[in-house]
Amino acid sequence: GRNSLWLPSAIRNRSVENDSIHKATQKARPVASWLDSHTSERLTALTRRPAPRVAAVMVVLLCLTVPSTEILPFASLMPMSAIALLGLAITVRDGLLMALGLIASAAGLIGGVWLLISY
Repeated sequence: GRNSLWLPSAIRNRSVENDSIHKATQKARPVASWLDSHTSERLTALTRRPAPRVAAVMVVLLCLTVPSTEILPFASLMPMSAIALLGLAITVRDGLLMALGLIASAAGLIGGVWLLISY
């Protein structure tokens, strides 16, 4: 294997100014602080195997429903919100968010399948 991350040369050869990075981190700091204060390691059983893999399968299934929901304005909001919630839950290792994300995923799948069947 590699000892470093492989990137295409078009990306690897780019550079970013220090000032830009500093501004971006300053803007992201309040959001990160808010997330840290409102999330914690709750329901840790839902952040260990096999839950992240179940979440990954749910994300794939939700992605399959998105094209069918695009025919109605804002109909893809539910599956996309569930995907975002699952991603956040995995990132911050919060089992409560994972449970909410899985519930939202079920609702998004039901809604997506219903839209597929009804049209």
